[in-house]
Order: sequence, then structure tokens, then C-alpha cells
Amino acid sequence: MAIHGVKSGKISAMIFKSHAGESSPVKRKIIRVVIFVALVGLVVSTSVRVGFAAYNLNFTGTYVHPGQKGASDLDPEVTLEVAQSDGAIEVTREEQGSKTTNRFSLNGAESDCVSPGDVAGKCKARLKGKTLILEYVVLSNDQTTGATVHIRTTEEWQLSGDSKTLTIKLHVDFPDRAASAVDSEGRSLEVDKYTRQ
Repeated sequence: MAIHGVKSGKISAMIFKSHAGESSPVKRKIIRVVIFVALVGLVVSTSVRVGFAAYNLNFTGTYVHPGQKGASDLDPEVTLEVAQSDGAIEVTREEQGSKTTNRFSLNGAESDCVSPGDVAGKCKARLKGKTLILEYVVLSNDQTTGATVHIRTTEEWQLSGDSKTLTIKLHVDFPDRAASAVDSEGRSLEVDKYTRQ
């Protein structure tokens, strides 16, 4: 950013120097417009770079959630192997001897995947600030009515400042149902912590 500031300062100085002897109000307005446009261009290019800097956040690594002894069905041990490239992230999840691997594009595009419950569906991913958001949508049958419903599972991933702990907030909801019906049944919210190996 400092380099841009020096460049814009030199450009401004050259413009003013070349027109120092001229006092036409029209020319002064033109110079102001040129300087304004140059400064706006610098701000925009810096903002774009800051936006792309979010993609420098890298989740690549192996993470382990130890689970809870004696409650393996409710809180099993889980290992995540994550490989992130410029535009995609691949997550291999191992839980109770079963492995699933999904590849997500980081541009929000939808792709085929297998949910954490080993059900085929659609998924997508995006980075929002320092949070990686993974979303899975699968079809299931409503136990009450027998109707087919969508179940959406959203995972919000965040790394600690030292990148040694991965916190995953898990939300489960039903996008087909009215808000009142979902609220009456309750939304599932779970927070798990993983240690980077």
C-alpha cells in the first residue's frame, strides 16, 4: 500500500508540475478529476487484494476430534484430512472406520458429495472472512408424513490464532419447512474442537 502511495504522490507531483504555470479553472478541474480517478483506482485495487488475501487462509492439515469415551455413538472420534488449493478444498472424514472424501470449489459452486451421515447429496463451500463455510443438502423422508424433505447441514470452520485448533460449528435445519415448524422442533447446533496434528 505504501508503494501505491509513493506512486500516486509522484503522479500528482508530475501533473501539478507540468501545469504549474497554468491557471485555467477548467484545467484545474481536469487535474482534480484525474487525481481523484487515480486515487479511486488505487483504493479499488487494494480492496481486491485484501479480498483475495482471505484465500491465503489455509486449512490444509490433519485434525483429530477425540470424541467422548463411552459415548462413541453420540460423540465419536473423528479425523479430518484437509487439502486446500487456490480454488478448492478436499476433506476426507474418517469416523468409526468409515471414510468419505468430498471436494468443494471455493467459489460457491454446487457439486455432488456425501454428507457426514454418509448420505449422497449436494454441497458447496465459501470463505467468509476467516471462516470456511461448508454446506451439505440431502433428501430424506419425513418420519411423520412420509414426504420427501431437504436436510441442510452447515459447518462453520475457524482456526485459532496459532492454527493449532480447528473449531467447527454445526447447524442442521430443514429449508422446506416454515420457520415456526423448524423452531418448534428445534435446530441442531453443535460445536466440536479438533487438534491439528
